[in-house]
Amino acid sequence: MVKVLLSSPIILKQMVDAAIHMHTNGVFHRDIKLLNILIETRSVPRARVIDFGCGCLEKKGYYKDYSGTFSKAPPEWYTVGEYQARPTTVWQLGALLYDMLDHNKSFNTEVYMENRMEISSDLSTGCQDFLQMCLVKDPKMRPTLEQLQLHPWLG
Repeated sequence: MVKVLLSSPIILKQMVDAAIHMHTNGVFHRDIKLLNILIETRSVPRARVIDFGCGCLEKKGYYKDYSGTFSKAPPEWYTVGEYQARPTTVWQLGALLYDMLDHNKSFNTEVYMENRMEISSDLSTGCQDFLQMCLVKDPKMRPTLEQLQLHPWLG
């Protein structure tokens, strides 16, 4: 049952909503990943974000020190040594979804940047599109959290 829950857009929709709520309240989690969400299983599953140990108050500019899981760091951290809050959250939501869907290997930004990780063609077109939007290497080209919220795959 948990595998079915994790592959459901219901969980990702809740995570996008939670990310918007956090950023609206000036909180940057910085470490969104499978280990930092709890799924409450009822008739309608409910995702809860936990472990704000890497979190901080959101700022408008760039962060120069990375705090979080390095394998989920955005590509800009590796290429220019700085990153912004919201595009990083979008990237981490993509990494989270990748991990939710592929239990055989964990998402790794450096491997993805080298084009050695692919988005499975076995996924629905909507899911593939959502992942591709989140995992755009150029942070300026990633959608906003609000744009993700409107993605048709989330229903």
